[in-house]
Amino acid sequence: MEINNEMLQAAIRKAVEAGLLPRHASPEEMRINRDLMRVVLQAAMDQAPSPSRYVSKGERFRPVADLPVFRPRFAGSN
Repeated sequence: MEINNEMLQAAIRKAVEAGLLPRHASPEEMRINRDLMRVVLQAAMDQAPSPSRYVSKGERFRPVADLPVFRPRFAGSN
């Protein structure tokens, strides 16, 4: 998945709110922060599991890391 401008802006906004990036920065600092945030987001996206890795061939539940499957029981189900 490619990082779009909206994703980048949201990440920068949250980083500023959390105090990770300065609220007021020069244009050069803003460019550097934007480039760094893009690298961080891309690294996260590269490590995110693909949805097809966990659900394939119509399976609803599949164990992760060889853990037993937990199937919740809902009221009225057997």
